[in-house]
Amino acid sequence: MLLLAGVVLVVLSQFVDRYFTPIWGGVPADEYVKVALIWLTFLGFGLAMRAGAEIRVDFLDQHVPAAVLRHIYAFFDLVMLAVLGVILWKSVQLYRVSTLQTILGTDMTVALPVLGMMLGCTLMAIALLARFLRRAFGIKL
Repeated sequence: MLLLAGVVLVVLSQFVDRYFTPIWGGVPADEYVKVALIWLTFLGFGLAMRAGAEIRVDFLDQHVPAAVLRHIYAFFDLVMLAVLGVILWKSVQLYRVSTLQTILGTDMTVALPVLGMMLGCTLMAIALLARFLRRAFGIKL
């Protein structure tokens, strides 16, 4: 919530900077907002996975027995874990390349948003693994 409030303040200050009085002095504040939004998005995904609040289509849930539904959800958790594994594996390669690239007008490298993506995907994978263990084997972490 604090990071979101900071993003809103920076965006509002850009409005003041553009139309009234210079605040940022030529610094591209929108680049900082973009990086913060990437971090917010991926960390939010991880928190949503942990809370079980991710978007899903559940119109068949009422028509399938609970035991079958538990196995279907466990299967989809495994599929999501596999997809996250590929994303994390590829993001390591992306991180290596992005450390050599800077975001124009800032002193940040492109690795900073990639780190947000990697951290968010790692949190999602941990939440999915815990949920899979709970659903498939009854193990609570």
